[in-house]
Amino acid sequence: MDQKQRARLAILKSVNAQHIKESEWNRNTLLQECFHSLERYQILKDEKEIAQIVKIINTNDAKQMSHCEKPIPLENRDYYVVWDSAQLPVIKCNGKSLLSSWDDVVAVAFDTRIVDAEKEQTFLIRG
Repeated sequence: MDQKQRARLAILKSVNAQHIKESEWNRNTLLQECFHSLERYQILKDEKEIAQIVKIINTNDAKQMSHCEKPIPLENRDYYVVWDSAQLPVIKCNGKSLLSSWDDVVAVAFDTRIVDAEKEQTFLIRG
């Protein structure tokens, strides 16, 4: 196998892995309910942006809350939602959408982290 074929195989593997991941997301009922209830959201695919969010999570102490408590997000600010499973996507949504879909967002996984990247603040919601 020459270099060109190896590169093509690597691309095919990457595309296939993404397809498998998205198929798993489609079978996850709680995740789909979350997506349907959010007014606007974006699934992050940029590895640099995800790494930045993970860095904020790892370097800042998270304010721990129960699933019944809600942080008070600003409606016009963007927040990132990171669930405790690496199989789940990282999403970006605004505060208004997050508040209106709160129960569906925190139901997806046992631990849900809400990250305010602007203030570098993290909330850990335990289910």
